Amino acid sequence: MGGILWSATHAALHRRLHSRSLLPPRHRSGGGVRRDSVCLLGLLVDLRPQWSWQLRAVHCDHRWRADSAANGVFVAELCDRWRVPCAVVVAEGNDRDGRTEAARQWRHTTFEQVATAQGCTRAVSGHTASDRQSSA
Repeated sequence: MGGILWSATHAALHRRLHSRSLLPPRHRSGGGVRRDSVCLLGLLVDLRPQWSWQLRAVHCDHRWRADSAANGVFVAELCDRWRVPCAVVVAEGNDRDGRTEAARQWRHTTFEQVATAQGCTRAVSGHTASDRQSSA
């Protein structure tokens, strides 16, 4: 596969994708980018030629940390290096009260808006199972 050395993780992800219809070939996918999502995106970038995916990334900046803007720059630069278009979306406020559910809702709404605007057919996130659960 184009000079990329596959790890056991690459092989496991590739097998899982073959056994289930999670991300069929030739789909356009987008998702959030955090440490776990960056790892997943790196794997998807490596597998992209095999599956003919058109990947997109979304980085949601909640503005909760002093370095949040720098994190957005890092993600944008990484995506540029990987040739993955990236939308960096910054929250209007940084209110941390009730942040978990409100932040989850904002991320999901943001993902949906960006995915729709970019014609994505699937959304992928490296977030934990609890982040995928929403009251919406």
